[in-house]
Amino acid sequence: MKILYIGGVGPFGGASRSLYEAVGALPKGTVESYFLMPRGTALDFYRRVANGVVATRGISRFDHSRATHYRGMRWLIVLREAFHLPFTVLGLLRARRLWPDIDLIHVNEYSEILAGLVAKRMFGVPLILHVRSLVETDRALSRTR
Repeated sequence: MKILYIGGVGPFGGASRSLYEAVGALPKGTVESYFLMPRGTALDFYRRVANGVVATRGISRFDHSRATHYRGMRWLIVLREAFHLPFTVLGLLRARRLWPDIDLIHVNEYSEILAGLVAKRMFGVPLILHVRSLVETDRALSRTR
């Protein structure tokens, strides 16, 4: 089975460590692991367990978690995510060209859902969405109605 892992964070931290350990624990020969990730220290770890890596300038991430959803000046962060959108698409196109026979896509956090949905459409395979954060459910917010 060939799995494309998509993550949105370059620096090695909690989510990237969790993914690295999970992939590293898979029995040898059962899964071919491919990664689409932004450049950063996490790539140094992923390369140890990967069959291939595509590094991008960034992956678009859209946050709607309870802790850090957009409000006030945080809406400016959407500009950064819009800036990363072409790099996300270009990274996915490169991954599709390099690994056309991916069987499954795994998105390492729900905030990378857009990249996951685009990848699902490009590759025509199932998508697994890893949810690490609680989604904002405040019904008073217009985006949760």
